[in-house]
This record gives sequence, C-alpha cells and structure tokens, in this order.
Amino acid sequence: MNLIEENIQNLVNLWRLAGQVAGDHIVTAHYEMSAVTQSDWPNRIWFEGDVNVAVLEELACRFRLPNFTLPVWSPTLESNELVLQLQGYELKFEQYAMSIPLNTIEIPHKWLKLIKVIDQSMAYLWSTLFTKAFGYLIHPETVVKTMEVVDYYVAMYGAQPVGTGVIFFSEKHTAGIHSMGIVPEMRRKGFARNLLLQLLTISKQKGGHYAFLQASDSGKPLYQQVGFKEDFIIKNYIKS
Repeated sequence: MNLIEENIQNLVNLWRLAGQVAGDHIVTAHYEMSAVTQSDWPNRIWFEGDVNVAVLEELACRFRLPNFTLPVWSPTLESNELVLQLQGYELKFEQYAMSIPLNTIEIPHKWLKLIKVIDQSMAYLWSTLFTKAFGYLIHPETVVKTMEVVDYYVAMYGAQPVGTGVIFFSEKHTAGIHSMGIVPEMRRKGFARNLLLQLLTISKQKGGHYAFLQASDSGKPLYQQVGFKEDFIIKNYIKS
C-alpha cells in the first residue's frame, strides 16, 4: 500500500464530496476546486502536478483567492511552494500527514460516549462544537448533505458534549480521521486520546486496515503516542 497516495486520496475525496453535494466542485487539467458558500471549509484549490504562473493567473481570474487555501505536498512540494511564494502567496499552516495500521491500536475504555450524527439538530450541535474547537465553520448543512457517506460523531462526557470527530472511508479498507477536536474549556482532561482511540476502534470494526489523518503541530505528539507515523508534510498557502 502506498501510504502517501492513500492519505492524499482520502483527504481530497472528502473535499470533493463536500463541493459536489453541498457547494461547487470544478476540475481542470491542472487543478481542482471545491468550495461551500457561507462556510470556511473545504474552500480548497489543489494541483495535478506542477504549478506555473499561467495557472495562477487563471486562478486569479476565476476565483476570489483570499477565500481559498492552496495545499501542496510530495512529490511536487518544493517546486510548487517556490512558485507560490514567488507569486506572493504566504504559508498559512503546515500539517503532518500520518498513518497507523489498525491492528496495532489499544482498546479504549469508553468513558466518552460517541453519538453519530443522523439528523439536522445533531448536525447543528456538531457544527457548533467544531467551531468552538477549531475556530472556523463547517456549515451544518454541509454535515446534513454528506452524513450518509461521512460519519460525524459528537463526543459526550455524561450529558455534556465535549468534542467532535469524523470517520471517512474513501476506499474499503482505509479510514480517514478528520475534524477531531475538544472544545477549549474541556481540554487537558484526557478526552482527546479517548476520542481518538474510539474513532480508531470504530474504523477497525468497520473493516479498516489503515487510518490516516493530517495533524497540526499541537496535535502531533498525541498521535505519535498512540502509534501514528509521519509520512509526509502538507503546506497550505493563501493569497494575501
């Protein structure tokens, strides 16, 4: 299994799905775009191969670029980020693309309860919790329109909702873990580790052999403790 390709495909297939069913999705010979109006996600433009100045000029004509994130990754990471930098794009954030074989995970004690989102009221709760945890919006209507394909979970501690998580199978045996976050006032209580292990256990029970995610600097140590290995880096650029 090519872990880099599987990780990328899981991520971009999730972006595609959101644009296709809840917003706009455009494919050209050089790039793809996926966006949802009145939402901060996915709002991505990503490239098929090398980026050049003519492609960036085309993007500037078609889209309001300050509203979009442009991610780049291996094998064209260095060349594409150089082109973006020379054209005035700025690094917004980096992510560590990571993977774990699901036959190695520990079985968690279920002291958090995970509730799957199945209706609009739960979708609004999930969206509210996500915004508190991450500081940007995934619109609840996006959740509603994709929840037949994407598994959204609300993490509960007793009667209190404390966080969110997503499992997305882009292929039969590969699960993407996304949008895993704990609201600020409930952090540093061990909830994130328990939530992660439960999401991985569910992924294994659903037939997953590998799980993938994209970690921030702050989240990376937890994932490494659980057994995730870093496979490559994603750099995300914006046009100021």
